[in-house]
Amino acid sequence: MVEKINLDLPRCRLPSGKEVSIIEVLKFFYDFNETDVIILLKILKNHSVTLDDLSRETNLSKASISRSISKLYSLGFVSREKTTGKAVKGRPKYIYRVNRESALNKIYENIEKCSSIAKETFEKLFGSL
Repeated sequence: MVEKINLDLPRCRLPSGKEVSIIEVLKFFYDFNETDVIILLKILKNHSVTLDDLSRETNLSKASISRSISKLYSLGFVSREKTTGKAVKGRPKYIYRVNRESALNKIYENIEKCSSIAKETFEKLFGSL
């Protein structure tokens, strides 16, 4: 069972009255699910981890963790480095890390790009009425 993300983070109240957290923003922008967010936060917290570490800490299956790591890796949030440790069944063992500066820059750029596109679109839409 996936643990529920329970962080004491500020929430933003939208004009509709709905409140959203930064976690919900990440889910929206990157199509993250609960597992993806949990894995990202665990790697951030521990600085560098292996698949075994994450499995022990989260009680999630290695397959589920691998799917999340693959997604995070393909989006550029996570980097991996082969370890010199003993591999199981010929598979390489990796250490996973998050480059905090790079991840923050990516998030800021994506938010800015989305905001800019929305602004231009609304200006065209309201300007053409």
